[in-house]
Order: sequence, then structure tokens, then C-alpha cells
Amino acid sequence: MGANASIMNTDPPKTHRMLCGLRYDNAFPFTSKGSKNLPQTCFNDVILEPIATWSLLVVILPLLMALVWIPGRKKYGKSSLVGLVRLRYGQRTSSAKGVTPRRFGKLRVVGNILYALLVLAALLMNVLQIVRLALANRGIGLLPFNLAGILIALFLMLAPSSPSRKARSATSLALFLFWSLMIAFTSVALAHLTSLKGIEDRLGTEYLLSDEALDVGVQVGLYAIFWLVEAARLIGYVFGKGTTTTTAVAHEPDYSSTGTV
Repeated sequence: MGANASIMNTDPPKTHRMLCGLRYDNAFPFTSKGSKNLPQTCFNDVILEPIATWSLLVVILPLLMALVWIPGRKKYGKSSLVGLVRLRYGQRTSSAKGVTPRRFGKLRVVGNILYALLVLAALLMNVLQIVRLALANRGIGLLPFNLAGILIALFLMLAPSSPSRKARSATSLALFLFWSLMIAFTSVALAHLTSLKGIEDRLGTEYLLSDEALDVGVQVGLYAIFWLVEAARLIGYVFGKGTTTTTAVAHEPDYSSTGTV
């Protein structure tokens, strides 16, 4: 009997709201903390957390395409496109195209593969959170937008772009900004979840408060790793010799020199 009592859901009554299902804070105005100064988890899931993806879709990605990708494609041609993240070692490259060999090629490839796998892990952590929220009848807000944002980030990592330092630096900067926003807004959501401890623990439900806080905490940790990776890339592009030059020759068919990228 005592064991059953310990898992009873002792949360206060919950109120239903579109997109957010049954939550205690739904009883208060959408942007208000109410009389008990409670954070609005519904506001977080519908407005706050998707801001990073909206920024990527509406601002960052269009600017990247208009200022860097389209001009680079016209200048260098489609045949000279290279990926920001290399997943193959020992690929033939052309110095005439501005692609120069990189040191520690195998180690870089392993790091790039690990980076891509961690991004996929972040995607799966978001899927896990969404599924568990749905099973607990708490609604999923607009959290699926985060999935779209992460998939776009993965595309930016793997999709070929022009070989110039400017293009690769700009792509890395776009990813850096996106991960920065993801860290900021997801950290706020994590802090709000933590503040609900002892108020809405969701005992006896499909998704305990502590479980969601752990899932979101893992997401923040992964985003922080991605942020550090892109910060290191940017530093390398700005202060190092980089992996590419701006003297690429469009449509140059010569592949006489080889190297690892």
C-alpha cells in the first residue's frame, strides 16, 4: 500500500489547452506566470524553443544562400562543390580548385563522423521527448520544428558548397548561430522544468518531470558540444590556413594532385 501511495500522482488539477494538452500551468494566461509565479511550459514549447528553427529558416538560411551559396555556385561551378564535413579519407582533390590537403586526415574524418552521429543523437532525443509528451497527454506544442531545424543543420554539414574559405566560414557561422540559439532557448526551458520540482512532478504518469528534465538536459549538452565544434572551425578558418583558398578555378578538370580533406 505504501509503495502504491508513493507513486500516486499528487499534482494539482490540470487544464487542457490546444497544442499543450493537460498541464497545470495551462490554468494561467499563456504569457503569465499566474499568482504562484509558475513558468509557462506551454509558452516554452509553442513559442520559445522553436525560435531557433524559425531564425534559421527565415533569416540565417536565406542570407547564407543569397550572399554565399548562389554567388559561389556561379563563380566556381557545380563540379567544384565540396562538403563542410568530410566523411571519406584520401579523396582525390585538385589544388587548382583551391582545395588543399589537410593534416591528420584520418583523425578529422573520425571526428566528422562522430559529429554527425551526435547530431543524429540530438535529433533522436527530441523525438523521444515529443513521443513521451504525447503519451503523457501533455501536448507537443511546436517542438517538431526543432526536428526540422536539426535536419537542416545536418544538411548544412553534409551538403556540398563552393570551396572558398568564405563559403565554408559562412556555413560554419550559420551552424554556430543556430546551435547558440538552441542552447539559449532550451536552457531556459530546462530551468523552467527544474523550477516545477515539487509542484508538478507527474508521479504515476507516462513522463515524469525528472525524466523530461533529464532528456532536455542531454539536449543542451549535445548542443553545447556542437557549439564548441563550430567555434573551433571558425577559429581555424579565421586564424589558420584553412582547408580551402579563394583562388579556385571554375570547372577545372585537373585532378593531378591528391590529398585528404
